[in-house]
Order: sequence, then structure tokens, then C-alpha cells
Amino acid sequence: MTAQHLDLLSKKEIEDLTGYQRADKQAEVLYKHNIFYVLRRDGSLAVTLYAVHNPAPYKMEPKTSRINLDAIK
Repeated sequence: MTAQHLDLLSKKEIEDLTGYQRADKQAEVLYKHNIFYVLRRDGSLAVTLYAVHNPAPYKMEPKTSRINLDAIK
């Protein structure tokens, strides 16, 4: 793994890349362009330079599913 894989974009760079300051709007733009990101604990996004230059070749699905505890008996 090279250093490029670990280079995180700054908040300003993510704003410049997406055109938005709000994390939810940034996430929409990144998702639209298949750029992988991580939602940080504080609500901001973490994006690597590698992810920007190597978008996913497939459509990523947001992880919204939860365990259905009602189904467990």
C-alpha cells in the first residue's frame, strides 16, 4: 500500500470537489460519482485521494438496512 492510498482530503478539498459545505450534500455528490467515503463520528466525511482517482466500477448502495429484531423469535 502506497502513501497515496492513505492521503485524506481536507475539509476544504472535499468542499471544492463536491461544491458543498454540508456533509449530507457532499455525500450525495460522492455517491453519484461512485467515490467511496466514510462517515466520521462527528458527521464529517473522510475521503482518500485514491478513492477520488479510482471511483468504484459499480454503483454503491448506501448501508441503510438494520437487523430486524422483530423477526427473531
